[in-house]
Amino acid sequence: MNKQIVIAGGTFNPIHNGHIIALQALYDSGHFDEIWLMPSGTPPFKKDEKESKQNRLEMCVLIQELLDYVYVSDLEILSDKVAYTYDTWKLLKQKYPDYTFYWMIGDDHLFQIEQWKYSNELLRHIPFALVNRGGFDQAEVEKQCTLLQEKYHANFLSVSMPKIEISSTMLRERVEKGQSLIGYTPEYIIDYIKQHHLYGGI
Repeated sequence: MNKQIVIAGGTFNPIHNGHIIALQALYDSGHFDEIWLMPSGTPPFKKDEKESKQNRLEMCVLIQELLDYVYVSDLEILSDKVAYTYDTWKLLKQKYPDYTFYWMIGDDHLFQIEQWKYSNELLRHIPFALVNRGGFDQAEVEKQCTLLQEKYHANFLSVSMPKIEISSTMLRERVEKGQSLIGYTPEYIIDYIKQHHLYGGI
């Protein structure tokens, strides 16, 4: 059976309502059968992540219990190698040859993606689910899409979502300052952060 799967990768340190709204927008688009949440083990641009892999994985599993169309993949987080998108995609294609895997990226990534490792291969072979996170002029985003399509025959599927000004960095800073996370992430994630004393919290 051919399934249309979108991979939503990230450090998720911690996962928050911005992530959840993006997942919901991807599913509501009607293009995908499932969304696979894939927490990074050793992401190439964030090698100094302080929180343990186990905590980030377990917080993602809590989201899986909330959203029945979400599946958590531990493919990257169980590896000690630096996680590169193209390598992960090749592993997935070997394991699930009948599935089509899209990669979720924010429109901000469009302007950096040519600096990614194996960018030539991934732009030619991997279809992308492009989420408009905001902060960029739409005309510039469309111009960059066209440029990459002409240069690499890149495949972008645009998905709209509400603009949400929440980041994991913001949540960690709020915990350090003793500020509430209500409204920023689900209550059971807040409880997990408190129970495990994450991010300098008491």
